[in-house]
Amino acid sequence: MKKFAKSLVVATALAVTLSTAGANTAEAAKASVTVTNKQVKKKKVTLTAGKKLQLAVKVNGKKVKTKKLSKKVTFKTSKKKVATVSASGKITAKKKGTAKITITSKANKKAKYVLKVTVKAKAAATTQQATTQAPTTEAPSTQAPSTQAPSTQAPATEAPKTEAPTSEQKTSEEPKTEAPTSEQKTSEEPTVEKKTVVTAKDSENVTAKITFDDAATLQDDVNQLASFVAKKGSTFDVELDGQAYVATYDGENVMINGKKLADSAKAKDAKEVTVKANVKADKVVNLLPFAPKSVKTVEFANTVFSDITAESFKIGDADFEYSVDVNGNGAIVVKGDKAEALKVLETVATIEVADVQAEE
Repeated sequence: MKKFAKSLVVATALAVTLSTAGANTAEAAKASVTVTNKQVKKKKVTLTAGKKLQLAVKVNGKKVKTKKLSKKVTFKTSKKKVATVSASGKITAKKKGTAKITITSKANKKAKYVLKVTVKAKAAATTQQATTQAPTTEAPSTQAPSTQAPSTQAPATEAPKTEAPTSEQKTSEEPKTEAPTSEQKTSEEPTVEKKTVVTAKDSENVTAKITFDDAATLQDDVNQLASFVAKKGSTFDVELDGQAYVATYDGENVMINGKKLADSAKAKDAKEVTVKANVKADKVVNLLPFAPKSVKTVEFANTVFSDITAESFKIGDADFEYSVDVNGNGAIVVKGDKAEALKVLETVATIEVADVQAEE
């Protein structure tokens, strides 16, 4: 886990506000947000339906790496049916129309950048059919041999005999040129793929277990976890290399016997720290995108999720690609028909498979 994993991605309604309390008033006042993509001119950009654009963003004049954007700014679309935007700033053009993407600094909510996105419809596919039908004009050229018949046979009465096959050729050849046109129509139909939508239920508490193995960011990451699954005064069962403790969340830090959890782990030279928490089912699904640097695994509903990033995870040896519907109800959208593989989550979530048009 030494490689930097993509950071926390959750639904808008459950988004975690990363700590900016230390920012002074002067820094907040001068906060600014700009977009530097060459395609963007005068805060406007035009995309074709199905295309994507990764936004390049500067905050306070400094370029922010894509994997760190979700820590610095938030993205919101005015019309998700026209264009959507991910927590890391990737725009996906959906259908013809216009939408506004608002980028807001987390350090200063007044620092915003509004980008107007115009989506054009895909070019009509009829031009290909016109091209393939053009060869039908060659049919008359087959009449040429009919002029040779009189020159080889003196009797004029035999000339009509050579013309008859010519008219038959026209009739038989016309359907042959039309057949490929109907096949083209079939091949040009949009490709349909499957997606599995995992929507959290609002039910009783369930136990979630998160294992951390990077001491450098342990305290910050555990505090983030506590901030969206617990309240001030809440307690957690904690294990330091298997040894059990009870930790308390004071509203800012997770503590063990008055010491920060990370300090206790360092004192014990613990290589792994496991935090157990009782969480409402409507929030537990959102633990899946919790993928900061120090997280090794997330376990709930008797299922262990590993190798977690903001775009993929594993259950056992099976790989899954996913995204979080940050503009909707926070559902996790997994690529492909994975209902059977994710059936283990039915106690905390509703599993539905739907069709989605493949994007270019």
